[in-house]
This record gives sequence, structure tokens and C-alpha cells, in this order.
Amino acid sequence: MKTICITVVIVFIAVCASVLVARGDNTRDERSREDLPERQGEGDEPRFDRHRDGNARHQICTNALTGTFRTIVVPDGESCTLYRAIVQGNVRVKRNASLFVGPPGSSSIRGNVEAERCMTVLLSGTVIVDGNVEIEHCATKSGYVGPGVQIGRNFECRHNSGPCVAYSGTVRGHVKIDHNASAVATDISVNTIRGSLECHSNVPAPTHTFGANKVTGKADGECAASLGFTVSVGSFPPTAAKAAGGRWVRARSLLAQESFRGTL
Repeated sequence: MKTICITVVIVFIAVCASVLVARGDNTRDERSREDLPERQGEGDEPRFDRHRDGNARHQICTNALTGTFRTIVVPDGESCTLYRAIVQGNVRVKRNASLFVGPPGSSSIRGNVEAERCMTVLLSGTVIVDGNVEIEHCATKSGYVGPGVQIGRNFECRHNSGPCVAYSGTVRGHVKIDHNASAVATDISVNTIRGSLECHSNVPAPTHTFGANKVTGKADGECAASLGFTVSVGSFPPTAAKAAGGRWVRARSLLAQESFRGTL
């Protein structure tokens, strides 16, 4: 009887040990799978890069993308086109890189658009940015071409060697255009600006080729009201709107064709 009891105890201990070992192996497998990065598919599948200060991963964009993304980074020297896209965070454009956001369809960026020493950034058509659009030290024409562009905070285009364009959009914060030097003048036309419009130290000085802007705050410097950059906040004068109607469509078409040629 004693021998039987000892045998039963030994068998029970062996079974328990086997279960514990199996659970440990499964836990290690699950942790290993969690630590593995997203695998890049064949062809032009999206690539990911783990952010150094957290677990959030950046979508690396080097081609045309559509869909929903957490954040997007355009690496040095690359070109990215977004259409029918939703970005839940920021879009960053790095050195000598290009970003185009526009048709077909509409796009939404819930964070900021940040470009530093880029080649170009252009938003065209129905594009909504909840945060700021900041373009600095970029090489060629950059900004936005509406109608349909909405910026929830500020639009800043500064220290660029290419001209800025701010055409037929709505900016709920301030517009700041300063220290740009280019062969072609910056153009700021037919916008609705809830904050101020400030232009300083641009060579050549900005123009408003396609019409004045509705500015709730002050307009000063090279974009002062006395220079024709603003009209009454109530509405654009009917005669001016009628005269400019054809020019709006023509300007948007020409700028969009110039910027999006060959990107899709």
C-alpha cells in the first residue's frame, strides 16, 4: 500500500511539472511574437519604424498611400503622396523629401504637418489638418491650394528658398509668412483667416494675385490691409468674386498639375 501511494505522488508531481513547463513555453512564444516588428510585404508594402520614445510606430511613406495610419514620416530624399487618407497623428517631412496630399478623394490629418529642410509640401483639394502646418527651410514651392483646405491652428511658411502658396483655404489660427527668398513671389489669395496675417522680410514681397483675404485679426507687414491683402470679414465683394471665379479654377488646376505631375 505504501509503495502504491508513493507511486501516485511521483506521477502527480511529474504531471504538474509538465503543465508548468508547457505554460512557460507558450508565454515565451507570445512575448516573442509581440516583440517582433511588422513584416514588410513584397513590392511597395508600407514600412514601419519604432519610435525611440515609446511603442508607437511611424508609417514610413516612400510612395502613394491610401488608408488609415497612426503617424507618417517621409524619410530623407523620398517622395510621399497621400490620397483618401486618415492620419491620426502627425506627418513629418524630412530633409530633401516631398509630400503631396490631395485628390482623388479627401484626406484628414488629426495632428500637425511638420516639414524641415524639405523639397516641397503641397496640400491640394479637400484636406483637413486639425493642428499646425509648419514649413521651414524648404527648396521649392510649398503650401496649399484649395478650395477645401482647412487648417485647425496655424499656417507657417518661413525661411524657405522656394515660394509659399496659400490659396483659397480656411485657417482658424494665424498665417505667418516670413524670411522667404525665391525667384517667384509668395502668393496669399482668397483665404479665410480667423487669426492674424503676418508677412515680414520676404524677397520678393508676397502678392495676392487671385484676390484679397478675409482676416479676422490684424494684417500687417508686407500683407497689410493697405496693400490690398484683406477685405471685409463678412464676404468677398460680389463683383470681385464673379471676376475671380474663373481665375480660382484655373489657378487651382495649374498648381495641382504642376505639383502632382508624375506622383501617382
